[in-house]
Amino acid sequence: DELVFIESPWSTPCLVLNGYMYNCHSRKSNKQYWRCHNYSKKAHEMRCRSRCVLENGRLKSVTGGLHNHQPHTEKIDKIIQRNKMAAIGTGRKLSRTHSFTQLQLQEQKQEFIDEHQLTSDAATLQLTDQELMHASMMLMHE
Repeated sequence: DELVFIESPWSTPCLVLNGYMYNCHSRKSNKQYWRCHNYSKKAHEMRCRSRCVLENGRLKSVTGGLHNHQPHTEKIDKIIQRNKMAAIGTGRKLSRTHSFTQLQLQEQKQEFIDEHQLTSDAATLQLTDQELMHASMMLMHE
């Protein structure tokens, strides 16, 4: 039931669900709207219409019908492999660059709040997953 995220080569989080990659295209309060990675195809007739919605960090719905392409298995494997190589090359911890579950993102958020001794008002700060991932990457480099 854990959601799995990987870091794309462009440092954006991608949701991996049933072998398919999704990119977050919109956020509204506690909801995140994700499109299949193949939605960005230049030829409009080739675009995949599969979408999903996360609410409060949990999968709420999958819409748009079936994918019109094969799973992104190879692409996901290549990204994970690239992230492992980058982590080895820079001495970063693999567990934080390889894949992120929703629980890990929440733990990192709490670590960030604790480490920077944010006040209770600041602790209510809402960090997006992308901001949290970026902040944790910056902390690892320091």
